[in-house]
Amino acid sequence: MRMTVQTFDYVLSNIGPSLVKNWCNLHSQPIMPEERLVLTIRFLATGSTYSTLAFSFKMGIKTVSVIIAETMNTFWLTLTSRHMPVPSVSDFLKISQDFQKKWKFPHCLGAIDGRHVAVKKPPNSGKLYYNFKGYHSIVLQAVVDANYRYIFIDVGGFGCQHDSTTFKASQFYKALMTKKRWSVPSI
Repeated sequence: MRMTVQTFDYVLSNIGPSLVKNWCNLHSQPIMPEERLVLTIRFLATGSTYSTLAFSFKMGIKTVSVIIAETMNTFWLTLTSRHMPVPSVSDFLKISQDFQKKWKFPHCLGAIDGRHVAVKKPPNSGKLYYNFKGYHSIVLQAVVDANYRYIFIDVGGFGCQHDSTTFKASQFYKALMTKKRWSVPSI
């Protein structure tokens, strides 16, 4: 699972109740939260296709896709506010001090970088998702503090966008420019 048993148990204890499904007449037993979590972590850790996971877990491809989507949504809604809360002014002051102390980099509120995630070309999208690397992608952009902890992520920028365009479209940029707090978006 590429994580300790304690970490797995922690995640399961937090999101497990939201993953419980009701019994129905079609199945002798619903897919348990533990298996839903293992399936999703396997998908995230290995990048396996839905069809490979469906074969490995003896499920339908559609079932795998629904479970992964539901589990990821539950991850986001349950754990984001606890593990990646919106920074306050005092948090940003601390981040700036940490960058100065640890990296000798003054007045820094975070380190930012982006990653292109390959996708199938969405229908009727033209060249919006076609990036300079020669494939279709969406952009995942993240900001971390001086200790490599995420303080903000933005997913979904067009592959053709420059990093600065993705940044200027983000809630993080808008909050910095207007000096207002942003809210964590829901899925």
